[in-house]
Amino acid sequence: MNKYLHLPCLRGVMGNWTYYCSVMKIKDVVKRIITVSESEELYTKNINEILQREISSVRIKQLKDYLNNNPEHFFSSIIVAIFHGDPKWSDFDLEPYFSVDNKTLDSETTEFIENKLGVLSLSGDEIIFALDGQHRIKGIREAFKQNESI
Repeated sequence: MNKYLHLPCLRGVMGNWTYYCSVMKIKDVVKRIITVSESEELYTKNINEILQREISSVRIKQLKDYLNNNPEHFFSSIIVAIFHGDPKWSDFDLEPYFSVDNKTLDSETTEFIENKLGVLSLSGDEIIFALDGQHRIKGIREAFKQNESI
């Protein structure tokens, strides 16, 4: 089984932090993202209290039922951090292929866009954990157990 995952992304930098906005398939969320309390390496009582609210089984059930009973379901973003591994960023080369209204973009605009648009490749050796969205992660898992087509 190929454990590599290639994610379409927007990339931004704020201060010393590089961040990515991406989309993932539900099955990859289920397989790849954990909560802090699920990692012995990351979990300490102090860190868990800072990063996470106490897990509510009632909330998880509500989210599972929402996903499985509403075909037009939608969730807000899940904020995650990546620990370990060696994620690779690949820019898209837009210049020879991209135009707007049949006009090529100026080089400054093209360079700005190319630096922000690409693919983040994960090897599977990373620990991806939720900073915000632990209930959504657990609700997605439970819903996926009942219906993998969500």
